[in-house]
Amino acid sequence: MTAMGGVLGHKLEYTEIEHGYTVDRGVEAYERLKRDGAVATLDYGTPIVYA
Repeated sequence: MTAMGGVLGHKLEYTEIEHGYTVDRGVEAYERLKRDGAVATLDYGTPIVYA
């Protein structure tokens, strides 16, 4: 999709961060993505999603 110009002209970037299903690392990953300007995240693991 990015090779075709992205979504409405915005290129997509996929970033994978291993959190090992631990809340501390999951929150740290979320904060890092937010700081870097992420507009969407997809998280797995109930404790991390609730955090």
